[in-house]
Formats: sequence, structure tokens, C-alpha cells
Amino acid sequence: MQHRNCVEAVDRTLQDILNNRRPFGGITIVLGGDFRQILPVVPKGVREDIILASLRRSYIWRHVKVLSLSQNMRLSNINSDSAKFAKTLLEIGTNPEETIRLPSRINQSQTLEELICSIYPRLQEFGTVITSYLTERTILSARNDDVSSINTRALEMMPGKEIVYLAADILSKEDSDDWTITNRYPTEYINSLDPPGLPPFKLMLKVGCPVMLLRNIAPKDGLCNGTRLMVVRCATRLIEAMILKG
Repeated sequence: MQHRNCVEAVDRTLQDILNNRRPFGGITIVLGGDFRQILPVVPKGVREDIILASLRRSYIWRHVKVLSLSQNMRLSNINSDSAKFAKTLLEIGTNPEETIRLPSRINQSQTLEELICSIYPRLQEFGTVITSYLTERTILSARNDDVSSINTRALEMMPGKEIVYLAADILSKEDSDDWTITNRYPTEYINSLDPPGLPPFKLMLKVGCPVMLLRNIAPKDGLCNGTRLMVVRCATRLIEAMILKG
């Protein structure tokens, strides 16, 4: 699902190198991909811009022959339940009726609290949250807003005192030649910023809650970007945590 410009650039480059006006200079090119993946990302683009950026809207597409892979090699020697589940996943995005009937063995939660309790049972009890308890369970979501709602509600259900850490809400004068820039942005606006790759302005934690490291601090010791940790102590300017796994 690369942007069409990437493939077209390779096409024109091979035509120039081989001095051949045929697609890709006459070379047979194999493109691998899954049409159920997300479309190319167009910053601030509307739906039409995103569709226009896909390979199917390129002049190359009329020369493409689609070969579909229909056999799942990883399920050749696995039980029938896994094969049925893989078939259900395959129907998502390819079923012409656009209606998928979930198997009865897949539990459906009606509320957020029911979802959290089904994945993290006895979360409200002291002594439940241990390393094995956290590493064996997880809730996946496609949207960051939903992730924040799930994290907030799960943290409220956990026992213990909640510790709140606030980020800096003033601009540094040393970062700008114009010192008056610090007065251009109100504090409320700065507090509402939530840039990707950084913790939120208002970080709420409890002892025993899982967190994720956002920087490569000590790769040899396992402290990398994406490492899952469990908070064991919260101080005024210090958060002590231990690696959950790895």
C-alpha cells in the first residue's frame, strides 16, 4: 500500500536506465501486499486524495496482473478452530455483503467496564496485579482516543492511590529569539497539547500499573523504545519501574 509516486518513480528510473519505454523497462516486477491494509497516508488529505494516491489509480495498474494467495500455509497442521478463526478474519474486507457473523466463542462486551473485567478479572483487588498477570493480557484498539479511555477507566478500577504528574506548561525563552513568544500561547492551550511520542500533559499512575518506555535509554539492558514496564514506586520527580518481560 505504498504511495503511487513511489512505484512510478521506480518505473521511470528503470525506463531511463534500460532505455526502454515499456513498464519498468521491460523487467518483470513482483509487488507484494494486502488490499485489506490501510491506504497511503496523505497529510490533511480528504478521502478523494487518499484514494488517488493508491496504486490502483496509477497508470501502471492497467499493466498489473493480480495473483491471489488463497492457501494459508501456517494453518496446514493446526486444529480446526484456528482454521475457522483464520477464515473469519479473511472474510473481513472481502465479504461482498459487508456483514460478518462473529463466531459464538468470541465474547462481545456491551460496556467498557465489562470489557476490562473480562480481560483483567479481579482488577479491583489488592495483590492481583503481578508481572505474569500483565504480560498474559492486553487490550488492542485502533484509535488513540479509545486507548486513552480504556487506560483511564482501567486505572480508576485499580486499587491504590493515584499519582498525577504534570508536564511543563511554559515556553523556554532560550528556545526563541523573540522573548515575547511566551505570551502568545495561553496556558490552557499548552496543557491541551498531546504530541505523539511524548507522555500526555497530565500523566496519572498507580503502583502496579503498566507503562511503556518511549526512549532508547539502555538497549543492552532491555530499556528500549516500546519496552513494557510495571510501576513499583512513584516519587516526586522519579518513577521507579521494572521490566515486565524480556
